[in-house]
Amino acid sequence: MATVVGVQNGVEVYNQTISIADMVGGGHSRFRLPSYLPVAPGEIVWTVTLSDDDADMDTGTASTRIDP
Repeated sequence: MATVVGVQNGVEVYNQTISIADMVGGGHSRFRLPSYLPVAPGEIVWTVTLSDDDADMDTGTASTRIDP
């Protein structure tokens, strides 16, 4: 499973969980998520967490700046 969360101005504005499969040896995998159209200015901090049944935490973050 992969969960994508977007937080903007201290408010969760996006939360989507999808089922994913690891393509071992197949290089990069791509997945499509529903789009999100921001309605307010401010930075959105995106966090992706993968749950792959091992002991470590698999997370990544990115940000998007929304100008008025």
